[in-house]
Amino acid sequence: MKKVIIALTITVLIATVAMSIAHYYSVKILSSSRAYTNFGSQYAMSEKDASMHLISYIHSHDEIDYLKFENDISIPQGDSIARQVLTGGKDSRIV
Repeated sequence: MKKVIIALTITVLIATVAMSIAHYYSVKILSSSRAYTNFGSQYAMSEKDASMHLISYIHSHDEIDYLKFENDISIPQGDSIARQVLTGGKDSRIV
């Protein structure tokens, strides 16, 4: 009887550890997919806003519209620079 209890306890502990590990990695995957989706949304919105401010600047020649354009276009440009660094095998530390 004592051996059965020990075997069941070990089985429950192994199952608990396995479920904890699976839960940890599922939370990490979910978090990274949410971050990826959020950045894609910001990327698309900044491109849309940048083109809107550039068109507004072309029509009005207002310096504020051009500054907003430069601010909005910096997000896709930063993504492009990061992609070039990562694919080129260069140092990826942020300076």
